[in-house]
Amino acid sequence: MATQLYKKHLKRLRIVIFATFFLLTLMAIRTLYIQLIRGVDKNIVVRFPVEGNRGIIYDRNGKKMGYDMKVSDIMLKDANSENIYSAVLFMNRNFDLDIDSTIKKIKEVGSGSLQLLRNVNRNKINDLLDEINQIEDLYVTPEREERYYPQEDLGFHIIGSFRENGKGWGVENEMNKFLSAKKDSLSHFVLSSGKKIPAFENDDYEKLSGQDVFLTIDIDYQRILNEELSKQLKLTNSKYANGIIVNPFSGEILAMVTLPSANLNTPLKNFDLTINRTVNNSEEPGSTVKPFSIIAGLDNGI
Repeated sequence: MATQLYKKHLKRLRIVIFATFFLLTLMAIRTLYIQLIRGVDKNIVVRFPVEGNRGIIYDRNGKKMGYDMKVSDIMLKDANSENIYSAVLFMNRNFDLDIDSTIKKIKEVGSGSLQLLRNVNRNKINDLLDEINQIEDLYVTPEREERYYPQEDLGFHIIGSFRENGKGWGVENEMNKFLSAKKDSLSHFVLSSGKKIPAFENDDYEKLSGQDVFLTIDIDYQRILNEELSKQLKLTNSKYANGIIVNPFSGEILAMVTLPSANLNTPLKNFDLTINRTVNNSEEPGSTVKPFSIIAGLDNGI
C-alpha cells in the first residue's frame, strides 16, 4: 500500500516538474524572440527631442571649411606617473606631438590628469583604440559633437567662430541664424531593451538642420596667399600682413588673409587676433595708386 502511494506521488511530482520546465522553456523562447528577433514593438512609438546638424561652410569648389564632427580628447591619467614615456611616444608617432615639448608640458603640470590633444576625430581614435587601451597612462573622453575646421588656421578671419557672449567673428558669427540647427520632437520606435530607433523620415530631420554656406573663397588661392604673406612677414619683421586676391571681372574675393592668425580648432588665447585687418584697417595706398591716376589721364587724353 505504501509503495503504491509513493509511486502515485512520484508520478504527480514528475508531471509538476515537466510542466514547470515546459513553462520556463516557453518563457525563455518568448523572451529571446522579443529581445532578438522581434526587436521593435511597432505599437510603442514615442517622440523624443532631436536637434539637426549645423550648416556646413564650403569654399567655392565644395571643399569643407567648417562642419560638425564627432570628437574626443586624449588624456593623460596622471602627469606624475613614472610610465609616461610610452604615452608620449604614442602621441608623437600617431599625432606628431613633439616629444620634448610634451614631456616639458607634463612636468610643468606636476600631477593630476592632463589633456594631451583636444577635439580628435573619433574615427581616427576608433582606429587606434586597441593600442590606446594597452597604454596604461592614456584614456579617451566620451564622444561628443564639436565644430571642426579641417583647414585649421586657413581662413581664420573669414570663417571665424560663433560666441553667445557677443565675441564671435566671421561667417560663423554673422550668418549664425542661417547656419544654426533647430530642435523638435520626432518619432522613435522603442525596442524591448529600451533602445530607441528613429522612426522619422530623413526629410523631417533635414528640416531641422541649418543651411549650408558657400563662399567665393578658393582654398588653394587662400593657401598660396597665406604662404606668401608669411614669408614677407618674417622677411620684414612686420607686426602684421594682410592681402586679398580678387577676380577682376566679377569682383569676387578668391582669397583674403590677415596674419598673424590662429588654429580654429584650438582655444583662442588672444582675442585681438580676430580683427580682420584686410577690411577693418585703413591703409595709405601710397605710390601704388599712381598708375590708376596715369591710366585715367591717358584714357581722357590729358
